[in-house]
Amino acid sequence: MLSAHKLGPKGVEYYVSYAGRGAEGYWLGKAAASLGLVGAVDPAAFRALAKGEHPDGGRLLERVATDHTPGWDFTLSAPKSVSLAWALADEPLRAALVEAHRGAVKAAFSFLEDEGGRARRGFGGRDGHVPAGLAVACFVHPSSRELDPQLHTHGIVCNVVEGSDGRWTALDSRMIYLHRRAAASIYRAELRERVAELGGQWLTPDRRGLSELDGFDREVLRSFSQRRNAIEAELERTGGSGPRASEAACLKTRRDKVDVELVELRDTWAERARALGVTRDSVAALLDGTDRRVSPTATAVTAARSELVGAAGLTRAQAAFTRDDV
Repeated sequence: MLSAHKLGPKGVEYYVSYAGRGAEGYWLGKAAASLGLVGAVDPAAFRALAKGEHPDGGRLLERVATDHTPGWDFTLSAPKSVSLAWALADEPLRAALVEAHRGAVKAAFSFLEDEGGRARRGFGGRDGHVPAGLAVACFVHPSSRELDPQLHTHGIVCNVVEGSDGRWTALDSRMIYLHRRAAASIYRAELRERVAELGGQWLTPDRRGLSELDGFDREVLRSFSQRRNAIEAELERTGGSGPRASEAACLKTRRDKVDVELVELRDTWAERARALGVTRDSVAALLDGTDRRVSPTATAVTAARSELVGAAGLTRAQAAFTRDDV
């Protein structure tokens, strides 16, 4: 649901080139708004922030290290069922699903900004931190490397932040990394709420908090998850397990990205889906516009709190927990 990695200069140019192919991107964050960066991402402004410069020219940061990190890529991906529904839907429903995804992405990055947007003050951070606004360039991509439907957004958190004291400095990325799991949970919860408003019904989340739309057979989802299937096959081949083994398998099976027109992809996806008994009409029946949002009752909230602090909750395997854990 959320991956994160440091961005290099080549990564900056990749997203600039992607924007040039029609995926122009959009800005989020208080620092972006402070600089007048709203709406579509201008490649020149994006390049400037990546170098620690002002979009209008001149220096923005007081000091720019020779090995300055341009930013960090925090990627939020929709569940496979939502991506598949988006791929097969008619244009109005497709637009509504994209808007639901964008709204959930915005909620996640608003949380990351509030809880993890921090800048150090004093040499080596000896004077602590101050809250800081972020400048996030968001790029929506439609597919996985295996060219399966995968609606996801690369949120590039630029390494320039505006502190609450008015100074522009680099971001202390450690603070934002500390809250990325919580941001992913917020994305999932917001997306479920917004898709339920469109008529979607969700299956009960698994132990990781992941859920899929009701109405898609597991075999259908797996057939459109070639990337996941390749990773699992590599893990079976090596006998590996756990996060490190999964990461190694991910890198081992990683293919170069291929540019294919979205219209062509949609035609291919529709043909594959029809062979599995899934059509535009069946997707429309799952998302019929009936508002299926459910407000939690006071009893449900109390039960959730009890579960969190109970014997099987946050302290089951450790004596202390963080805000991110909650």
